Amino acid sequence: MKKLRVMVCLIDFLLVFGLLSFAGIFFYANLTMNPYEISMVGDIAERRLFFRILSEKMYTACGSLYTLGHIVMIGALAKNSYRTSIRRIACYFLSQILLAALCVLPFAFLDRTFAYDYIFPLRGLSVTLLILFLVSSILYVLKNIDLP
Repeated sequence: MKKLRVMVCLIDFLLVFGLLSFAGIFFYANLTMNPYEISMVGDIAERRLFFRILSEKMYTACGSLYTLGHIVMIGALAKNSYRTSIRRIACYFLSQILLAALCVLPFAFLDRTFAYDYIFPLRGLSVTLLILFLVSSILYVLKNIDLP
């Protein structure tokens, strides 16, 4: 049980670090190199593009490790026949979506011009978490079925 909590904390750290680094770097680029306030020529445009690519790559790396961590965790829980309720599984995945939203929404509110760009990673994350939730739910049902 203690290993499970440590694993969940590490997985959540990857999510928070990835989203905060994405939003923070992107916010810095928008604050210092806003394309609507400056002419996007030469070095400034290249720097802005560099920061944009950097923020996306950091989130992609952390998001991939986050997904992989969940797959490993679900596999380990299924193998060790860990029992939990479907309500607890749903609450866990809902808390993950809320945690992700908590990381990016403050930046979206501060930078209304590019608000959708901050929320964009949540779309892919929500689909991934939905798939992981469905897999977890199917494993839960399969474990609790009494076969004749």
